[in-house]
Amino acid sequence: MWNTAWGEKKQTDSFMWTGANSANGISIIARVTVSSAAIAARLLAKGDIKEKGIVAPEDAIKGEAYRLFMQELEKRGIVVAETIK
Repeated sequence: MWNTAWGEKKQTDSFMWTGANSANGISIIARVTVSSAAIAARLLAKGDIKEKGIVAPEDAIKGEAYRLFMQELEKRGIVVAETIK
């Protein structure tokens, strides 16, 4: 997966990749989607995400919560490379 986000002065390109879990019939997109949702739910339950209500992930998962989120993705074998321009 690839995504680009633009700010006022910077652009971030993010590349995410992983493999499928063929033994359990789980596709790549399912692994990424389910893992991201599960990690965010755990961070929210632990109080690491402070925002309340309907908030876009990029606005809620920031600072230390972002570091923890990325660390948990890595533990699950989901690699994310970011380039900031």
